[in-house]
Amino acid sequence: MSKFNFRTQVWQVVSAMAAVFTTTTVVALPTRVDLRSQQTELKDQGDRNTCQTFGAMAALEAAYRRAGFGDLNLSEQFLNHAGKTFWLHGDFDDIRDLGRDGAEAQVGVFGGGGGAPYIQMLTGNLRTIEESLMPYRSTNYTTADHPHLRFEHFEDFWKVQRNQSDVNLDPRFLPRAALRPARSYAVQRSRVIDARSALAIETELAAGREVVWDFLVAQTAAPLWLPCPDAADACINGAHSMLLVGYDRTHRDPAQHYLIAKNSWGSGGARSDGFTYISYGYLRYGLGAAVIDAVATPTAWPELANVGRWSMNFDGHRGLFDVHHVPGVATIQLGLVGSSMSDRRVGTFYDSTGASYRSNGSMRGNRLMFNIDWANPMPDYDDVVRGRQFDFFRLDSAALGEVMAGSHRDPDGRVYGAYLRHGGYLSSGAATPRPFAAASWVRSTWSLHFQMRDGTLTIDREDQSALPAQLRSTHVGMRGTWTRPGVATSMPVTIAMSRSNAAEITIRMNDVGLRGSIVLRHLSHEAGVAAGTGVDDYGNRYGALMIRR
Repeated sequence: MSKFNFRTQVWQVVSAMAAVFTTTTVVALPTRVDLRSQQTELKDQGDRNTCQTFGAMAALEAAYRRAGFGDLNLSEQFLNHAGKTFWLHGDFDDIRDLGRDGAEAQVGVFGGGGGAPYIQMLTGNLRTIEESLMPYRSTNYTTADHPHLRFEHFEDFWKVQRNQSDVNLDPRFLPRAALRPARSYAVQRSRVIDARSALAIETELAAGREVVWDFLVAQTAAPLWLPCPDAADACINGAHSMLLVGYDRTHRDPAQHYLIAKNSWGSGGARSDGFTYISYGYLRYGLGAAVIDAVATPTAWPELANVGRWSMNFDGHRGLFDVHHVPGVATIQLGLVGSSMSDRRVGTFYDSTGASYRSNGSMRGNRLMFNIDWANPMPDYDDVVRGRQFDFFRLDSAALGEVMAGSHRDPDGRVYGAYLRHGGYLSSGAATPRPFAAASWVRSTWSLHFQMRDGTLTIDREDQSALPAQLRSTHVGMRGTWTRPGVATSMPVTIAMSRSNAAEITIRMNDVGLRGSIVLRHLSHEAGVAAGTGVDDYGNRYGALMIRR
């Protein structure tokens, strides 16, 4: 049955978590515990192999409910897609064997995995979002959704990272709105327990904590799921994940004792109340189990907005940069598959010839930092990569769309302008006279974009008195005006051009909250584009871009 299929590596995770089967033990616990009234609504996974995300989300929703956050509806769709996209294969030697662009993740539209490992990953840096931002799709994807999906998940086609990212980063599967959640949700503390121990499971349920349970599947007919009648377990036909929400040992006949589960099959295998009853004998099929002790405070996840396929332009050199990972998200997952590596991975850069270069770095808020080493195109996940250093800040602009702007530093220490844009390159603008000098800037007009502001910068004249005395020996002073749509009056602006690098200017203005400076560097191999960063009154940095008119 397709709902039971597990991906190979995830199967290794849940198998490693399995403990030796423990028979039911008589302890001082209630004979009946029922947490059904504390659960959020029942859901149906449909035709897809996504039971593990439904089990994990059911547990997280219940834990948030107990913590006083009400009835949340969290996104199984996002958890499945992000869990696959941000997955890192545990043995990087396997990736190298696949070639320079060997796939290190999984494909987000496919299912499989374990609910208990997802609880552990959610206790790390993985988070999820609300259902409204990324609603669940109950039917399998086909070639009607993407031509790549003519290939099954196990085929060699998916062993290429770019093929995976073609789907994983496609906004049809990962909507851009889902990458800017006002709130995201995660686990603060969790524990793995013995998946085959009635005592361990009952203890948690009696304490009011649901149990995410991964297991092999045998007979599933209502009213009670039973183990195979033969010792060889010949009726086992796959694996599954559910949330255990109670048990009942009140019947005098132990064969009638059962566990209560919140399943994700709709009415399949369920009783009239929608819940599933499982015999205690079924516990011998346990593969992994986890409980949530505390939830994390819902917060924004600003780093998530960096994920995507970006057109990259550094000093006029163009390529494609796939940010297919958020550093740190896979640290716990790597440990689950036996890897001691930490997680610095950001993504993959493809140059104009299509050659790939893996990139490591970090994200913090609206800032994205990474390195690309042309001599080392396949660094390990935890390598501190040398080579060219990139430093970008997101730039929210109604005129330009999703853009990041900043700089890159070559190994020789020289710094140049650079930008990333989602959905294609910016206009190259009108030509700026070369070689760069003060005359390149004077009497020019630019579209200037920074920190949710779009407007026009006009550089009128050279004027050394525009600069403080201490800068006049190192910079050339200029004056101009800044005009914003809907604002009647223009604002005076001072510009300082570096004498040592005439492609670099610093702009100062008195716009509200922005009395800091903006440093921009003209891209050498673009007609009229400058990119850089600015800082506001509070020390916050942001991206900035200019395009010559």
